[in-house]
Amino acid sequence: MEKSRQCGACRLCCKTLYIGERGTHDGVPYEFVHYPGTWCKHASERGCTLHTTPLKPLACRTFQCLWLLGVGRDEDRPDKIKFVTTIEERAGRLSEDGPLEEPATHIIVYDSVYNAHKSKRAARFMEELYRLFERAEDIMAIEFVPADPGHTVRHGIHKTKGHLEIHLQGWPELMDADVEADDLKAVLGAGDYTDLGGLIERVSKETRVELLNRINARRRTREAKVLGATSPPAEDRQADPLRGIQEEG
Repeated sequence: MEKSRQCGACRLCCKTLYIGERGTHDGVPYEFVHYPGTWCKHASERGCTLHTTPLKPLACRTFQCLWLLGVGRDEDRPDKIKFVTTIEERAGRLSEDGPLEEPATHIIVYDSVYNAHKSKRAARFMEELYRLFERAEDIMAIEFVPADPGHTVRHGIHKTKGHLEIHLQGWPELMDADVEADDLKAVLGAGDYTDLGGLIERVSKETRVELLNRINARRRTREAKVLGATSPPAEDRQADPLRGIQEEG
């Protein structure tokens, strides 16, 4: 999917998303944290004040709004239907009783008010979202994120597991944006990375899965070097971007 729309007056992602990362700008360390439920301090009536600067967080630059990518009608803009939708990659992880799960793509629904995605106003958009979920082979689940920023449980639908109940154990550790950017550049190859999100939008299904596999391999190798090992750790040491999240299905 390619961008076919503009944000306009919508800036709902600046309120509904958790952003937590650290890194460097021109060699100067920084930390950026925004908790959902309140407007980001950089959000303005004209949009993000960091939008065209290198100071914009990597998580924001790589965010993919499904409405911007063409899902739904023009009148279904997120600020009109009161929720934001995106796709996020979930790396394979080790369950207590089974092998590592394969990397997968999930649709995430971020409500800005209570059960916004269940409103009559959102019915048409949700119908199209469910059709996308059903026909896209690589999209394995839909997660619904409550408007309450203090929520500890999320619910969702998985293609093979059925109902999902996701228990959160606090906020994730801050993402290392420098390492994340290096990993993305390594798997995407040479190019202009001013807009990493724009590049990721054009990545195919197969490349998205390969991207996760290669990033995880790089992280395992990095762990091995830190531990003084001569080879990558065993598969059960695979890094999981969803630190602090347990999933039941």
